[in-house]
This record gives sequence, C-alpha cells and structure tokens, in this order.
Amino acid sequence: MDSHGARCSGATAGARKCAGLPKHAPAQVIPVTDRHLMWTSSNLYGLLENDIYAMGSNQTLVRQSKAFFGRTTPGAIEVYLVPFPLNKLNEVLHDALGPLGTIDLYVIAPPLSLLQAVLDFRASVTSRMLSNASFASHFDSIESLAFHPTPIGSERGILRRQSNVQQRVPDGIPWRVLWMDAWATGFASVVWDDASQFLQICLVCAADEVLECSKQVQLALDTFLHVPLSFEDDMMKREVYDARFAMMQFVANDTYVYVESQLLLDERSGGGWQVLAWMAIYDWALGIREVVSFQCDVQTLNLISSTEVSFHAT
Repeated sequence: MDSHGARCSGATAGARKCAGLPKHAPAQVIPVTDRHLMWTSSNLYGLLENDIYAMGSNQTLVRQSKAFFGRTTPGAIEVYLVPFPLNKLNEVLHDALGPLGTIDLYVIAPPLSLLQAVLDFRASVTSRMLSNASFASHFDSIESLAFHPTPIGSERGILRRQSNVQQRVPDGIPWRVLWMDAWATGFASVVWDDASQFLQICLVCAADEVLECSKQVQLALDTFLHVPLSFEDDMMKREVYDARFAMMQFVANDTYVYVESQLLLDERSGGGWQVLAWMAIYDWALGIREVVSFQCDVQTLNLISSTEVSFHAT
C-alpha cells in the first residue's frame, strides 16, 4: 500500500499516511459523502490524478503527441476539477481567466528588502518601548479596528467583498484593513512618511467610520512620528511595487456577474488607499497574508489573500 493508499478488509477501511502512521475505521460508519480526500490533501497530488482520469481510450498526456487528449477534449480537465455544467461564478472565472484546468499557481515570497524593513521597524519600536514609557503608553492605546475602504475613482464601493485565495470556492469575505496591535499601522506611517497623505486614509473609508478613523490616524502619527528606521526605503518600495499584486472580488448587478480586481499599490487610487495597502503588505511580510500568482490562459493575476488567523488543533 503506497503513502496515499487505502483498502477495505471486511468491514474495516484502512489507510497509511506519508509518515507511515496507519488509520483504520469501520467502513460502514463512514458517510458516502466523506469517502474522498479533503481539498488540501487532494491539491498535493490530485491535479495529475485528474489528468489521468480525464483521458479516454488511446489518448495520452504527452502534449506533442497526435493522441494528446487535449486535441479532442480540451475542456476535460475543467470538467473533472469543478462541477459541470459550470455554475455562475465558475463560468465568470472561466471567461475572465481561462479554462479552470489550465491555471498555474505560484506563491510569491516577500522581497528580502521588505522582510529586512519589517525587522528593522520592529526592532526600533521594541527598543523605543523599553526606553520610553510615554511612547509605550501611546503605542498600547492604538486600538484594533476594521475599516472598509473604496479606492478613489471607483464608481461604487466595489471592495465590499474580497476573494480569499485559501478557499476552494472564492465566495468572498468583507474586505477589511485591520489595525491589529498597532504594528501594521506604525509600519505604514513610517514607510509612507507623509502626514498629509496618511490623513487621507479616512477619505476612502465608509462614512460611518470617518470619525473613529480620524482619531486613530492622528494617534498613530503622534506615536510614530519620531521612530527611526534604517532600511533602504527606495529599493524596498520598488520591489514591492514591481510585484503588482491586487485584490479580486465578484461584482454583481441585476443582470450579470463579473470579476473586478484592484491593484493594492495604485497611484490613481490616492495616498490614503496606498497607506492602507502598506498595512496589508506588513501582514504579508509576517505571513498573515499570502500573495499568489494565478497564471491563466487569458490573464495573470497576482492576488493578496485575506488575513489568516492562527489556531492550534485540538
């Protein structure tokens, strides 16, 4: 039995994991709907498995061959990957990105210059907190809040729902910029280093959030105004800008659904939006968010995920 193998002996189903640990369960107590691999495990090797099962008689996976199955059934992989006929959202993705069986995913690692900038920032803040009680008190007073921004120039609040690239079905979640424990806020304030632009954060937030936003922004500026940093600011910014990653969501009106993407660092969206973006970039450097490149037949999207809350298995 191989590392992913399973077998039935009498009324018992057994499987052995990659680490060699056996797992047995009475077959009759396993619901029919659960007799498959979970999505995360399936992703590790299931893509090639889908290719194999998609082939018909006298067909091959060798692309240069005359018997390559894609010549006769180009949509076969897509049929095996997702329910068919495609539901509305999968149809939208198919039209916007390309066949769902041809999407290549690559995780984009944070640039080393960004990681170093975050390390330097955290070291500077920690040192200041240990040596300055007033600074520590101001730092602790910055609350954890959530804002719902709209980029300047958008016709409506299109970023109400953001794709979470971790989920199998991108059903979306509310887009929020979290003022976690003041770290992301402080990093954005010192990287942007423009008080007037930083104050524009509140201009892109929802109307009922402006007052609280203004208080938090002013408190952050007062707190981090004199925090020294020692990193190559221009190089770090250039490398992050070059990644050109965005957020994606589904937008619907009364007649149709389409895919909308918004660059995280977009000069046309105003300084306030970009300051919020640097908060998300700080999360990326710490692994709280991920950036994944979806390389498709129609277009390539580099998307940043929602925040991932750590948890411990029980």
